[in-house]
Amino acid sequence: MGSTRNDEGPFWRVALSFGVCGFHVAFLGVHMPGVIERCGLPASLAGTWIAVAGAANIAGSVAMGFALKRGDAAVLLAATYLVRAAGVAAVVLLPATPAVMIGFAIVMGASHMATLPPTSQLVSRQHGVQRMGTLFGVVMLVHQVGSFAGIWLGGWAAEATGSDRLLWSVDIALAIAAALLVWPRAQRATTQEGSKARVSMRAS
Repeated sequence: MGSTRNDEGPFWRVALSFGVCGFHVAFLGVHMPGVIERCGLPASLAGTWIAVAGAANIAGSVAMGFALKRGDAAVLLAATYLVRAAGVAAVVLLPATPAVMIGFAIVMGASHMATLPPTSQLVSRQHGVQRMGTLFGVVMLVHQVGSFAGIWLGGWAAEATGSDRLLWSVDIALAIAAALLVWPRAQRATTQEGSKARVSMRAS
């Protein structure tokens, strides 16, 4: 039983981090026009924001593919979540101007799908490609649960408080938590525990 729990530890760390990804992107996709409006900016900026984020998404995804050829997936994934946390913190602290919003679109767009390649690489590294279809299906389910939470909580927070500050605070905290979940030391420590447990079980 101990071996099973240790084997599952790294997987659930990655899955939960991807749930945070779903929380981020779903909130932005659904609520960003309302955020822009509540900041007192022109409603037309929402269309520009989505277009810029989409273009940045393409660039970020391609860049992540190249980065994975030389970098560690866990490091790159953790860094991506920290970039998101920094982007949200910047949009909270800086004046609400069109330039700031466009910069935010670039940061969040570039990190949008960039989480997918390192997430899938971590799952395949931990469990092999034979179980990849089933395991990544579970990861995507967690992502969708996070997406639901981002959409629901975003609407609730805006209605209850009249602003998005509460949601942004939650967003920053979750991004940092996701980075810690996939941080290389945490991944290696849990994986090593699982390996030791498996050796012990075989020896007995």
